[in-house]
Amino acid sequence: GWTRRQPRLARLLAEFGDKILPEGFPFASIQLNYAYASAMHTDKSNDGPSAIIALGEFTGGELWTADRGVLPCRNELRLFNGNQPHCTLPFKGERYSLIY
Repeated sequence: GWTRRQPRLARLLAEFGDKILPEGFPFASIQLNYAYASAMHTDKSNDGPSAIIALGEFTGGELWTADRGVLPCRNELRLFNGNQPHCTLPFKGERYSLIY
């Protein structure tokens, strides 16, 4: 998979997560997106909260969650329940997102 093809990038993203996530926050995967707005969905097999941060020069692109509403996440880490319906709101510009 991706981790085997890009081990240094995977390690860098894991180290970044260790720096920005709350102490002891467990994660088993990292999703890296570019210019992607997820449709409404619920995550499968989540065991605990998820975390998102979006980076880049863009407007919009907040995370919408059924239980908490609109969560700004540009340059800001947000924890959310991925087992609740959620989606990316429309955006303009260059948007990267990391989900742990």
